[in-house]
Amino acid sequence: MLRQDGITIRCNRPPASRVAAERTFRYTDDLKWIACWRFFRWVDSALKKSRPPSNIVAFNFNLYEGPFRADLVGATSYDPMDSDWATEEAWVAKPRFFDFPPHAWGSGWQDALAVATKLINDYLRTTSDGATRLGQAVAVTVGFVDGDLVLAHGGTV
Repeated sequence: MLRQDGITIRCNRPPASRVAAERTFRYTDDLKWIACWRFFRWVDSALKKSRPPSNIVAFNFNLYEGPFRADLVGATSYDPMDSDWATEEAWVAKPRFFDFPPHAWGSGWQDALAVATKLINDYLRTTSDGATRLGQAVAVTVGFVDGDLVLAHGGTV
């Protein structure tokens, strides 16, 4: 395994120590690792507390600027040719928002989109119940509310 500057850590469960952590994902410092772990906990909590009904077939992580934050919504339909499907919110996660820590990531929208996409892809590779539920969806996307969507799982965008 090629070792880079960062430490590779699975962050869906808090490890007893960094050394004892299951090594799966690369995050270059403690702040990013903590942010990853907090994001995974937020998604797990949102999907557990406000269980999406079975008719929700697609999910979108909406991103917002100033400060950078995300929410998770579900829709009863998905159209890869029309990204407006994500505006037809039939389900909204609670707690609603996750605030990205400003000290852990870059300051531009491109950085926020790249980080959010990586976090979502990493989350989808976990074995949590929430990741299983999202993995059963026709599509999981991420994007700024006024921008294009990036496909994280499933159909095409």
